[in-house]
Amino acid sequence: MQNNPNDPYLKRSQEVFARENSAYLATLLTIFIPELRPTWLACHCWLNYIKVNLRRLLPMGEKLIEDDPNEWLK
Repeated sequence: MQNNPNDPYLKRSQEVFARENSAYLATLLTIFIPELRPTWLACHCWLNYIKVNLRRLLPMGEKLIEDDPNEWLK
């Protein structure tokens, strides 16, 4: 996998950790308002749960909805 630069997991990892993706509003709010970190984490988990189920239930879900890299490790 590490020797293949065209591996889909490596390409997706590059997209996830790209510089422009690091400035999401939730990320900035977590940095500046750390008291709300549990709220942002709960929202992220809830939205991820919905996306996983939509990907599983809808026929075109896997092509239209991107999966979360955290799901790769489970």
